[in-house]
Amino acid sequence: MTILTADSDRHPDHFGPEPGVNLLEYLSRHGAHVDIANTSSGRVPIAEAILGEAAARKADLVIVGVYSRPRTTKILFGGVTRSLLSGAHLPLLISR
Repeated sequence: MTILTADSDRHPDHFGPEPGVNLLEYLSRHGAHVDIANTSSGRVPIAEAILGEAAARKADLVIVGVYSRPRTTKILFGGVTRSLLSGAHLPLLISR
């Protein structure tokens, strides 16, 4: 199992010095064997970067936590969740 963080270096105050470590520690306490991968989306949409990493790692499931922005913002700019739903070629488990 891999915890993937995307662009966490853009907001270090929000994600902390080691993004994903809190989730790794939680899952490890429950017997999961977990590693962390940090990626930068570069010039591609974040959803595309996530799905690219999933393909490269031959993942058979992507679990993603989602949040919502105001409805007008989502309509104007789309969103990672919408892009994942429309572009994923593997199962998604979505949590809010």
